[in-house]
Parts: sequence; C-alpha cells; structure tokens
Amino acid sequence: MKTLMPYFEYVRPSNLEEALNILEKHDGSAEVLAGGTDLLVKLKDKLSYDKKTIIDINRLRELDYVRKADGVLAVGALTRIETLSRSKLVRETAPLLAEVAYEFGTWQIRNTATLGGNLANASNANDYGVALMVLDAKIKLKSVRQEREVSVDKFFLANHKADIRTGELLVEISFPVPSQDCRTAFVKMEGRESSSYPVVNSAALTRLSPSLTIEEVRIAVGGVSPTPLRLRSVEERLRGLSVAEWEEIESVLRDVRNLVNPSSSNVASKVYRAEMSYVYVKRALQAALSRAGFYSSIAGGG
Repeated sequence: MKTLMPYFEYVRPSNLEEALNILEKHDGSAEVLAGGTDLLVKLKDKLSYDKKTIIDINRLRELDYVRKADGVLAVGALTRIETLSRSKLVRETAPLLAEVAYEFGTWQIRNTATLGGNLANASNANDYGVALMVLDAKIKLKSVRQEREVSVDKFFLANHKADIRTGELLVEISFPVPSQDCRTAFVKMEGRESSSYPVVNSAALTRLSPSLTIEEVRIAVGGVSPTPLRLRSVEERLRGLSVAEWEEIESVLRDVRNLVNPSSSNVASKVYRAEMSYVYVKRALQAALSRAGFYSSIAGGG
C-alpha cells in the first residue's frame, strides 16, 4: 500500500545566515531537517504534523565540527553520531560521547543522525541528554536577533519538547573537558529493537581522592520521567563517602526510585521503570568506578 506524505515546501539554505533568515520569515511554521531520522518518520506516519515548510540544513558545513579550545570541547550541531564514535579528539577528551555513539542505534542511523537533531527531538530517554548532563554541557541557540546558551538539564521541558524558541536554531554543544582523573560511563536498557528508544538509560561521572572518597560525582537518568533527570540530590549525598562504604552508597542509590516519575507503556510498566532506574544508575556508577580501578575491590555483583 502506497503511503502519501503530507504536502510541504522544501528549502535548502547554503549557510547559517540564510537558514536563520528563513526561520525568522516562517515564524514557527517551519521544521528543521538535519539527519531526518526522527522527522522523516513523523512525516511518513503523519504524526501531529502541522508544519508547512522543511528547512534542510545539511549544507551548513560551519555546524559540522569537533574542536577544543581553552579547556572546552565544542561540537557543532550538525556533527554526525558516527563522527563522534571515530573522533580521536572525542576519545581522548570526552570518551563518554564515543561510548554513547557506540550504543546508538544502527550503523546506518549513526551515519545519518546528528547530535543537534538528537537533542532537539528531546526524547525523555535521550542518550546524549543524560551523557551531556553529567558533562555539565551547555547548548547554544541562535536566531537572527540573538544568541543564547542554556544548560542541558534545563533544555528539556517535556517529552519531545525542548527549549527552542521560535526562529532559533541549535548550533553548538560545549562543555569543560573533564580532568584526567575523572571517569565516566553510560549504560542503557534497550527496547526490542536496537533502533528503538531506550527503556532506561543512565550516565555517571566520578572523581576519587587519593584516600578513595568520592570528591566529585554526577549522575543522570533517562526514560523514567517526562525529561532526562540530573540527580543532584543523590550526588550531594554521595560526595565525601568512601568507596569502601558500598552499603551506604547503595542505600543512597535506592532513593532514586523515589525521585523519578515514570509512566507505563506497552514496553514497560511504571513500577518496572522505577525499579530499573535504581538498577541502571547503580550500574553506571559501578562502571565509572571500575574504570578508576576500584570497583572490583569494593563491591561484587551488578
């Protein structure tokens, strides 16, 4: 059976200035096409599609880069996920981004999907959302009239709703390069297919003192609330604990179940997602500690 896509006007700007002018002209009636892995599905299925213009930004090469300056790693919004998995600079300075890329869908999707498009889709189980939260990343948005930055943990407003104002384009993601003694990890429970949204995902960053106490820790979890969550209250309680006090650490992590607000679906129930939030946050933290060389000596089992 033939599937008819909705009618739309297609425009393809050659540079960022032209793209912003088109966005300004259409005043919210346009949709941006980057990798298209989410937008094309929406168009084919006609899911709540009410836009009349598609703006293809794939010629905007000025938004395709990975660079480091003054201790900050900046990634252009049009950078492909496969680029992140292969980038030597990413692997050396922020291996968490490459780790997420390795777990990100199929090879075909990684070669098409962009970091900016993935974030703009704003799924509550956004893989890069949780990873960038623990990296303290900021998102740069630009319009004809202004440029602004918003922290990643404030960028997600609801499931599939991001803080992108009319006329704005997501142009860059940046964060301070973690110190060499920091360790990071990303884990997730996938749906039935590798290309489906995760049921639960989590990322962690840790830094230990010479006496093996937790000096710095950042944890985020996705798929268990309307948006990905940075678990700041959990982080505060973990700081200062010794890795030898694993029972106390685990007691803190159990409270994650009380901080999330999942909904039931045909994939997983609300109760199950809440329980898995604790399990996957624990696994992310254990993996980060393991990379510091301490996990095997402080705790056993998953």
